[in-house]
Amino acid sequence: MGCHVRTGRVLLLDAGQHRYVLMDDQDRRRRRGLIAFQIFIYGLLIAMFAIQLQMYFTRDW
Repeated sequence: MGCHVRTGRVLLLDAGQHRYVLMDDQDRRRRRGLIAFQIFIYGLLIAMFAIQLQMYFTRDW
């Protein structure tokens, strides 16, 4: 059916063209935390850009 490769905490099952990745709870929480951190950082960047646009249009900065 497929090959089973054990790398660290991730078990990859190759079944034809489909690849299934089984992660444990710690990896899932880490991934969710990284996604939340990225959303937070991109939100800060968008806020800083919006502040600069507002300053440019109101005070001809």
